[in-house]
Amino acid sequence: MSEQKIEDIEVVEEAMDTSLPDEEKKSVDSVDKASDVTKKAPKRKGDKDAKDEPAPQGNVKMKEDSDQDEEIIEEDTFEDDLNALVESEATLSESFREKAGVIFEAALKSKVALQVNRLEEQYTEQLTEAKEEIKTDLVEKVDSYLNYVVEQWMEDNKVAVEKGLRTEIAEGFMSALKDVFVENYIQVPEAKVDLVDQLAEQVSDLEEKLNKSEKSNIELSESLAVSKRDSIISEASKGLTVTQADKLATLAENIDFENAETFTQKVETIKASYFPAEKVVVTEETAEEVTDSNDEVSSPSMNAYINAIKHTLK
Repeated sequence: MSEQKIEDIEVVEEAMDTSLPDEEKKSVDSVDKASDVTKKAPKRKGDKDAKDEPAPQGNVKMKEDSDQDEEIIEEDTFEDDLNALVESEATLSESFREKAGVIFEAALKSKVALQVNRLEEQYTEQLTEAKEEIKTDLVEKVDSYLNYVVEQWMEDNKVAVEKGLRTEIAEGFMSALKDVFVENYIQVPEAKVDLVDQLAEQVSDLEEKLNKSEKSNIELSESLAVSKRDSIISEASKGLTVTQADKLATLAENIDFENAETFTQKVETIKASYFPAEKVVVTEETAEEVTDSNDEVSSPSMNAYINAIKHTLK
């Protein structure tokens, strides 16, 4: 059995021992038996073996980081591992399996999120350093090459450059002459308006507005989903301590939000498992029936004794 499956079993056992009711804890002991089944199960693509061939020496650091990232992604497919744990035990109820799945999903995704954040920060830092080094090197090489090309081009095109300068001077003179005509109310017929360019500009403006509208709708949808998640978690955190509420929010943070109803059920399952409500045991005291000493006695002789005692006490 791979190290990953052993870790999955330990996560489930720890979560079940601390969160499930007493009647479900009796069934958790049978989870260990599922490990025998996983030993006989065929090796999956995601399982890692200690005898795997080592990676090439080139770019060893980036290769190791990539392998770690792949292992984290593969951990997300936990459905097969969970089935391997519970399929051999007929005594486990469907509700128990669903609760175990939700708890297992929340705990696993919480750990995965931490690892992903760590790797993202590490990759971002490495990528920034590499980009700066490459950028500096490229800038120096490009500047050197461009200087060389410009010098060679100027040497080979001295005559063309001189003619180009003369053309620019002539165009500037003609443009200035046109401005003089306009200022002195001399009308110069304009060329035909290019309708294609106008339509292209309109299409470009409309596409830009459409993209902004779609982006705004996406942001509003995401904001609404986040608001619903926070509202559900806040409602579920009522009656919990600050520490318990923070833990509940952390566990529920990485659960997929399909719709409000499904997300609410998952959050309630996590809350009931990790923070079960305390049972108030009401002890009913049995009242003892006390017979009244003043009950009538059917015997006449006893009545006489009782009356005599009453007179004596008076």
